[in-house]
Amino acid sequence: MTERKRFQASAYSIDDAVTQLPALAKWDGTLGDVDLFIVPRGFEPRACAFPSDLAERGTQIRGTILIGRYRTNTLDNDRRAVELTPLLDAISTRQHIECDADTPSDIQRAIGSVIEHFPAGHPCHVVVDVSAASSTFILSSLLALMAIDRPIRLTILYATAAVYHQPKQEDAGRPTMQWSENDQREQGVSDVGTNELQTGIHHDHLPGFAIAIPSMFASRLQRCLGHLSLAPHDIDEQEVFWILPDTDSNDHKWRFDAVMRTVLDILYSGADDAPDTLPSGSFANCGALNYSDCARLVLREIEHHSGTNMSVIHMGTKLQAIGVAFALAARPEVALVHARPSGFSAATYSDGVGEKYQLQFEELWQHVRRLTAIGTLKIAAC
Repeated sequence: MTERKRFQASAYSIDDAVTQLPALAKWDGTLGDVDLFIVPRGFEPRACAFPSDLAERGTQIRGTILIGRYRTNTLDNDRRAVELTPLLDAISTRQHIECDADTPSDIQRAIGSVIEHFPAGHPCHVVVDVSAASSTFILSSLLALMAIDRPIRLTILYATAAVYHQPKQEDAGRPTMQWSENDQREQGVSDVGTNELQTGIHHDHLPGFAIAIPSMFASRLQRCLGHLSLAPHDIDEQEVFWILPDTDSNDHKWRFDAVMRTVLDILYSGADDAPDTLPSGSFANCGALNYSDCARLVLREIEHHSGTNMSVIHMGTKLQAIGVAFALAARPEVALVHARPSGFSAATYSDGVGEKYQLQFEELWQHVRRLTAIGTLKIAAC
């Protein structure tokens, strides 16, 4: 009689997949051959951080440069483009192409129009500079790339600002809705809805649940909650899980305290008996630069709230947006809800260029495949 081999079966876990994601590293100044370089036409000084660095190093991009144009702050973006455009011309002699940075389907179309011209076996190297990118541009670019059924090597570049706008002392301890006009960094709300690249799969008979990653400004968050029929003052722990930013930097701690105050003000409207923090179990903290932990938290909440109409609202940091993109690429049933400001306060938004970072994904599809496999069985010999 043949002896049966012993084996052990276990579920492929969130940690199994997330720990395989590469770590954020300091920019090393090298890119190698690039097939597609994606950069937004933003107004912040850091929009030019990497193009300037590459031009100084004499780097030449032989592939296509795709520029995302925003419909907000067009005059401010044009002023920055006076510096950005010559830098892009210096690193590439090819004619650049453009897309609407506020329209996910146009971002997807533009990316696909470049990638489709390469042979099927060619591992395209795509570089995305997210330094001055909006959440919609980051999420849509990454979701579009993750949906492409071919080998893609992805490099993400990110430069922090040297200085972020800080409110006056009299505003610092108050909810941002009570700040003076000069301290507001965004105005108005437009285009509230679901990202067309991540519409989710929802059913009328299921309850709703949202994972919200807020910023310190309340208007867009309130509109997104309203879009999901979640009345801010009636939200309970079974309807929204909050992912709040965290930092070790004393210089930025005020920003993260402001986010907590904003959420509390939305939920409790400054009531005398309002708590100083959210209820335990209804929120988690995530480092501003920790994209993989953001992916882990989003995937965990999706797993814990299966059987609901799940939506994600992202208004957090640019690197947290990367984590959200990886989580959503593995979970098409979850919708991505967004709201665009009518405009930003470009003059006081940020200044200068701080640290430069890079993320390198040698085989993008392998990471998406691992995340999609969460919950499946893995068999190992004993």
